[in-house]
Amino acid sequence: MWDQHADRNKRFQFSILGLLPITCLREEVIQLEQITKKKWGSRIFGYNSN
Repeated sequence: MWDQHADRNKRFQFSILGLLPITCLREEVIQLEQITKKKWGSRIFGYNSN
């Protein structure tokens, strides 16, 4: 499998969905992350299992 996608590092993409102030509490960040994962349905597709 890895041999089939040897150039995967050249095709990797990501997006910054938002910025939070440095003063955000850890719990607030985690809560927002959970909401975002639910909205995007990322767990349904096997991403973000946490």
